[in-house]
Amino acid sequence: MFGEGLHALQSVVVITSVPLILIMAMASISLIKWIKEDQAESSSIEKTINENL
Repeated sequence: MFGEGLHALQSVVVITSVPLILIMAMASISLIKWIKEDQAESSSIEKTINENL
């Protein structure tokens, strides 16, 4: 692992982390959008329930 082996390992880690960062960013954006939509839907359902009472 010393010498060239460690350098190769570091290169592999960096190369594989870039796509994972992109995937995690897209998943985070999707989660935020989903939470906002769910919150808006919950608010409209609560308004409907309160109006009917």
